[in-house]
Amino acid sequence: MTEIRFDGRVVIVTGAGRGIGRAVAELLADRGAQVVVNDRGGSVDGVGGSQEPADEVVSAIVSAGGRAVASAADIGSEVGAQSVVDSALASFGRVDGLVNCAGIIRPDSIEDLQVQQFDDIHRVHVGGSVAMTRAVWPHMQRQGYGRIALAISAGFLGSPGALSYATAKGGIFSFGRSVARSGQDHDIKVNLFLPSAQTRMIGLKGVGDAAGRSSAPPRAAKAAPEMVAALPAYLVHDAVPVTGETFSVTGTNVARIYVAETRGLSVGPDGQLDLETVSAQWAAVMDGVGAATPVDSADHGAFRKKVADEVVEVSAIGSGGGPAA
Repeated sequence: MTEIRFDGRVVIVTGAGRGIGRAVAELLADRGAQVVVNDRGGSVDGVGGSQEPADEVVSAIVSAGGRAVASAADIGSEVGAQSVVDSALASFGRVDGLVNCAGIIRPDSIEDLQVQQFDDIHRVHVGGSVAMTRAVWPHMQRQGYGRIALAISAGFLGSPGALSYATAKGGIFSFGRSVARSGQDHDIKVNLFLPSAQTRMIGLKGVGDAAGRSSAPPRAAKAAPEMVAALPAYLVHDAVPVTGETFSVTGTNVARIYVAETRGLSVGPDGQLDLETVSAQWAAVMDGVGAATPVDSADHGAFRKKVADEVVEVSAIGSGGGPAA
């Protein structure tokens, strides 16, 4: 098997001072990438800051024979994000990839949600993803090449005990799928990954029970961050074959996560969609047989355009078609 290498590539990794971000940064450097290690160095709930975590990772990479520079910039601001890209350009002359792992978390629910906390979490997660992508985009567009991997979380599927965090991850999901479409003509591929590993976030009080369900099954043991680093690293490699996709990764499994739309209920061009029809045909609305994976908002509702037995086919971006449910 040919070794996957990143020789000559420059990759920015945010949130790289600890946990998954650090594991990704060290793996990329070990495989030949020149890495910008960005980490604000604060607590898991976003308090404080320090240059030390980023410096420590850079020291480890350099000691192992790799090349890296440190950044403690706050990527939640436009100025901070641009300074990270400026570091890459000043040190290595280009930027080819971005792995965005930076984030904070504070448990909350609909009953105790604070608007300021909601805004703080979104500023780092959504704001940081947007600011970093915007900062690298013109350079990738100009060189006709780029790879971006944005971290989300299982929380985007719904996490009533970490509501602000879950909502932010959902925002990144939509953002990543949207910009993936914009990058297709410039060989800029944007994908999302949902890692599951033992990190500081898992250990924060209240986060482990963020599902908010007293009947939740016992949680499985989490993998070490190093065991999930291969997937996000691959997503910023030349050979990654897809864009606009989302993947989960644990220590032993990688899987695609996708949005599906059922064939649903269609009353035809001469029918009337009234309350009684919706109620009577609810099983058809829910039936997943033959479901499609819409590319973007332009594909939403494509199956409602069918006439009689004719069905409009919908293909998943970069995948060549969606699986039947």
